[in-house]
Amino acid sequence: VSALRPLEDGIESSSTPTGDDGSFVMGGLEARRYFLRITKFGWRPLIVKAVQAGSGGRVAIKLARATVIRGVVRDKDGEAEPNATVAAVLSDVPGTPTTPIFWTSDSTGAFAQDRFSPGTYYLWARKRDMLPYPPEKIELPEGGDVEVVLSLQQKGSRVKGQVLPQAGFRVAPGARALL
Repeated sequence: VSALRPLEDGIESSSTPTGDDGSFVMGGLEARRYFLRITKFGWRPLIVKAVQAGSGGRVAIKLARATVIRGVVRDKDGEAEPNATVAAVLSDVPGTPTTPIFWTSDSTGAFAQDRFSPGTYYLWARKRDMLPYPPEKIELPEGGDVEVVLSLQQKGSRVKGQVLPQAGFRVAPGARALL
């Protein structure tokens, strides 16, 4: 839980974690109005406006579940694949571009992200030239939590070509092209 003076500045005046029961006490604030920003993984972030500090009153805050994708990336032998890139893209109206969301699996191959809107997503992982094909298609319900296992079994396609420099420039030996 963070207290902010003007919300636009985004500068914290104070912050504190909640206890196991969700309660919190925030000290070091002047007797004035603050915005409270509440964040927790798996829950939608919330801004509570115009909370008066120093009045001795209590604030009741209710969070809503976020839509979460979590899972694990495994190699072709079923072993955990650490530091793999995981990507999700919302399947939207054809012809409308959507931006993929990227993150990385941890040292145990596990991954989790909670910033999704409900909908149909295509999900895949990549490590070097290995990636699953076709991508995993998942349905994310409102406030849902979807578990997936991504297996890196498919070798990526190869493209051969030649990089030609502009006039007056050279290409360094061993240079690579990124598609």
